[in-house]
Amino acid sequence: MIGTGVATGGNWSITLASPLVDGSYSLTAKATDAALNESVASSANAFTVDTSGPSVPVIDALVSPSINQTPAVTGTSEAAVTISFYSNGTLLGTSLSGALTTWGYNPSTLADGNYSFTATATDAAGRVSAASSAVLYSVDTINPTLPLSAAFAGTITNSTSIPLTWTNSTDAHFKQHNAKLCTNNLCTVGCISETVESVSPASLLGVNTGVYYGCVQGEDDLGHKSAWAVTPATIQVDSTEATVSAVTSSTADGYYTTNAAIAISVVFSKPVNVVSGNLLRLKLETGATDHGATYVSGTGSDTLLFTYTVQALDASSDLNYFSTTALSLNGATIKDLANNNANLALPPLASTSALAGARAIRLDTTAPTAASSVGFTGTTVNSLSFPMTWAAGTDTNFDHYNTKICTDTGCSANCASISTSLVTNKSMTGLAGSVYYGCVQTVDAVGLTSSWTNSVGTMTIDTTAPTVVSVTSSLADGSYKAGQIVPIQVTFSENVVVVVDGSNPVKLKLETGTTDRDVIYASGTGSSVLTFNYTVQATDTSSDLN
Repeated sequence: MIGTGVATGGNWSITLASPLVDGSYSLTAKATDAALNESVASSANAFTVDTSGPSVPVIDALVSPSINQTPAVTGTSEAAVTISFYSNGTLLGTSLSGALTTWGYNPSTLADGNYSFTATATDAAGRVSAASSAVLYSVDTINPTLPLSAAFAGTITNSTSIPLTWTNSTDAHFKQHNAKLCTNNLCTVGCISETVESVSPASLLGVNTGVYYGCVQGEDDLGHKSAWAVTPATIQVDSTEATVSAVTSSTADGYYTTNAAIAISVVFSKPVNVVSGNLLRLKLETGATDHGATYVSGTGSDTLLFTYTVQALDASSDLNYFSTTALSLNGATIKDLANNNANLALPPLASTSALAGARAIRLDTTAPTAASSVGFTGTTVNSLSFPMTWAAGTDTNFDHYNTKICTDTGCSANCASISTSLVTNKSMTGLAGSVYYGCVQTVDAVGLTSSWTNSVGTMTIDTTAPTVVSVTSSLADGSYKAGQIVPIQVTFSENVVVVVDGSNPVKLKLETGTTDRDVIYASGTGSSVLTFNYTVQATDTSSDLN
């Protein structure tokens, strides 16, 4: 019993002797009359004494950040209190806990941003609790920014490991960059090497011969992703070395001699770059001493051009490089566009891809030997044309002989019948009345010549018949009788040769009277005077022999 009171007019009240302590109570009352009769207890009336105000409510944790702009906020508190809900110190609304110790609140649509939620409890007496601990909540419905300036270091690489760089994506709740290689610029086809990086760069793994675009996107904690940023150009993976496919020449097939320039082309399987090309050499098989062709041009293409100037004593029946290792760097470099060192092995010497297989270039720097024994049949001829013969000159690449007849042994004066011959005889034609030496020169296929060889003897062209200049006798004038030998000299305009024919001898008929006499030739052949000896016969008569 906490106290007594007297009922007046059916109502009563009591004054507590001392305050009730905070707690829950069940209040009942009994009535006692003057005779001290006591009624039964009244129905219980429950109440609570609370003099300290409501306890601090608790807000349940929220998943943050979130795309939910109207999150369902829940918490716990005393029963029968009003919960005031705050964001960043601003009251958003209230909720009643009722008889339960849990409560809930749904704020209206929140904009993207960061929020600090707190709550207070207000009891029926109007007393307000302290603010709850803050619960942080972020609303994020925006994709990360597009990464910028995605790029490779070049357009070709000899490594399958490919660096990709970009300007980083940004987002309030940024998580990572997604990067990959793809074969189209939509980042949808042939994609490989997908990787995650927090910031630029990423190292992506390609495949040899592959051609790729680089793709990168930003992603935040909520799974929002930017569009794919793509490199403006592709990169090619090329780890295959360039090889020599052929060695050829733009110089025509044929014979070449000292100081001739020979162009040589070394053809690679793909374009190559040359550094310090002045050091490159292509060793050639040029005879007793082998020489090197020097690099001229071609860097950036698949064909390197070399040149070689033929030197004295060079000789080759079909010009070729010295060996399959004849192309030497000597400090230079030959690399493909992906920076792979080129394989310098040349095609086999006997293959159709070798220089000798592709072209027929012959080197000849040695003059041929001279012809010898130039001569004629006889020393005089009565026609303008006559044969000339000689002993052959020699040369590995013999081509022909130059021939002519001249009036001097130097083969330079009044030359005629200038011609060529493939054999060691030639019909020559001169001028009547001329005396000629024969001249022959050996010529090879490259145009080198021997010295002129002249004949020892001459050939005289005489097409004029001899005439009788006079007929006389060495016998003194006078009268002579039978038996007297009368020598008669017939003088010609030039030396003559008498061919004796026993059946038809050369005769000189004399006027000797009734019977004319034939005088037989006696001597003088080879000279201009022929002698006939006449023996006076009986009955011969002449007043002046003729």
